[in-house]
Amino acid sequence: MVSLRVYMRSQEKVIKKRRKPKRLRRVSKNECETKKPEKMHIKAFIYATLTLLIGSPGLLRAQISEALALDTYNKTRTVLTFTYFYKQILENHPIVKQANLMNDAARQKLRETRGAGFDPKLKSDFSRKEFKTTDYFNIWKTTLSLPLPIGKVEAGYERMNGVFLNPENTLPNNGLGFVGISIPLARGIVTNVRRATLRQAKNMIEMAKADRQELVNEVILQAVTAYWDWYLTHRQYLLVREGYKLADLRFRAVKQRVGIGELAGIDSVKAKITWQKRKYELQDLQVKAENTRIQLSNFLWGDNNLPLEISGNMIPADQVPYSMDQTPTLGKLLDLAQTHPALISLGFEQKNLRVEERLQRDQMKPKMDLKYQILTNPVGTAQDKAIPVAFQENYKVGFSFEFPLFLRKASGKTQQIRIKQSQTELKIANKQREIRNKVVTYFNQLNNTRELITIQRDMVTNYEILRRGELRKFNIGESTLFLVNTRENQLIESRMKLAKLEAKYHQYYAKLRWATGQSPVE
Repeated sequence: MVSLRVYMRSQEKVIKKRRKPKRLRRVSKNECETKKPEKMHIKAFIYATLTLLIGSPGLLRAQISEALALDTYNKTRTVLTFTYFYKQILENHPIVKQANLMNDAARQKLRETRGAGFDPKLKSDFSRKEFKTTDYFNIWKTTLSLPLPIGKVEAGYERMNGVFLNPENTLPNNGLGFVGISIPLARGIVTNVRRATLRQAKNMIEMAKADRQELVNEVILQAVTAYWDWYLTHRQYLLVREGYKLADLRFRAVKQRVGIGELAGIDSVKAKITWQKRKYELQDLQVKAENTRIQLSNFLWGDNNLPLEISGNMIPADQVPYSMDQTPTLGKLLDLAQTHPALISLGFEQKNLRVEERLQRDQMKPKMDLKYQILTNPVGTAQDKAIPVAFQENYKVGFSFEFPLFLRKASGKTQQIRIKQSQTELKIANKQREIRNKVVTYFNQLNNTRELITIQRDMVTNYEILRRGELRKFNIGESTLFLVNTRENQLIESRMKLAKLEAKYHQYYAKLRWATGQSPVE
């Protein structure tokens, strides 16, 4: 297994080697970019808070240096953008490649069907028998046949001689050439096995396209869900980490103030409990983020089926691949759902059954075939001048008739096909209902989540105002450390809930597109 970061760098080196020196230019990296340091207002807020809590510049500088050392987390991290992640799935995921082979297999099946039913055939047979110096017979027959949609055309040459030759096979010494046609008169005119199989093979191509799209959509949906799970756990980890840093600094500051008698000893216990709680949450989220990163690695593959692993120094991107204001109306979504790949596949399955039913009904007709051949001597013999007469008088004609009296075989197959048609119709009706309910469900969840995000953003803003106000009151002695920690916990929880809603929104958006049969990613 290869690290994704190493693979991305190797791909960049390959691209650079392929470029000509005169065309080298500096480009921005869409797939792999380094996240910028956090904004300075966070550091300023920490500085101001500690100044109010401690009042000692020397201690403050030491504690700030230790706290800001944690901020290097994002400075050396590589961002795995959703665009790059999605591109790698489409190009290298084994199941996507397997789905692409479904189209190739269907096309080759169509080619096989055309070859089996409509390719011209050249056939030659030779047999000879000799016993005790007696030449019993020599039989040589060469035929070129060209299948037609109805019947077939044949041309060939026969040469037969010998002492014990069947009289019906007696031919001129130089053999006999022929050109003929064989056509059905009842069964096989409307349809036949060759034409029915060809139609079914063409339908199989469309079925393969639909099945491929459905399979790819399923893989992409799983990948999108995994990516946003990773995004959520990482985002929650950052929020708790920020709260942990503040709790750690506040705990140290409170201990200093308790030591100089400005605060009671119980305040340090309260600060330590908050610090322990944040540390517990931080460690728990760190493991969750690690597990979601590992799960996301299942969808990343390089060239030549090389499995890639998302390294620990990679983080998800903050940007989102689509806006929250572009959801189509429910009516339009339901219209799109009518072209769902599953429904398309079942529709072509129904078409194949109709082709098969039509063929079996045709099998109930009598089998009557007419064969006609024009006979002539080979070119270059003494009878060449008589060829025009030979085309008028020399011929071979045949007629065959066959009809089953009870028709049990054809009628039994026809009834079986009709039963399959009924089963397929029930499948289509059930699938349509399932698709419609999924579309409506995800549409409602998406709209509800969008509204909740708007409300939650306002709540985050209000909790931020409360936290700042409580901190100011604490600094002037009108509040307690317990209330400060409570406001801070409420702010962190509201931010984590907002991150969860945002991740859920994008998952619901992908599921909604998937439910309508579209790709989960635009």
